[in-house]
Amino acid sequence: MLALIKNNKIITKTQVGQSVTLLNGDSVSPAQDGWSNDDGYSLAVIADVDAIPEGKQSKGKVVEIVNGSPKWVHVLADIPALSADPTDYPLNPAQFDAILSLIGITVDQIDAAIDSVISDAVANAFAKAKVRKATSYNRDNELFGLLVPVMNITDAQIDAAWLQAKDLR
Repeated sequence: MLALIKNNKIITKTQVGQSVTLLNGDSVSPAQDGWSNDDGYSLAVIADVDAIPEGKQSKGKVVEIVNGSPKWVHVLADIPALSADPTDYPLNPAQFDAILSLIGITVDQIDAAIDSVISDAVANAFAKAKVRKATSYNRDNELFGLLVPVMNITDAQIDAAWLQAKDLR
């Protein structure tokens, strides 16, 4: 790829061998590296982009003049830090089963805990179905708040297991 340059500014990009139109309406065909004219226009190969630095991510690429020549340059942004908040990570059913194993809880124990805190038959049945049949589990589900005191576990234990289970693939 070539850059059309005038006054140390990139006007446009073009492919080698294609036609390129100058700002004054003239055209250059075929476009070739090293072409220039008396009006200050030139064509130059665009240098490859550098590697992305550690801790950064590319949001795209642009062509800029670097040390007098056109070069692809990454538009960089910091890689966001991973959250330590378990509510940021929904779990799939396999990950949720893993969290139960990590904490040492069975679905039967959850059912018994639900029975002890939800007396309404419909709400009870729905809570049990959500535990057994969900396709996604969210740490901030109000059911966890109801069950923690009954199951003799702490929020910290659930959070730690949740953060461990989120990485299982």
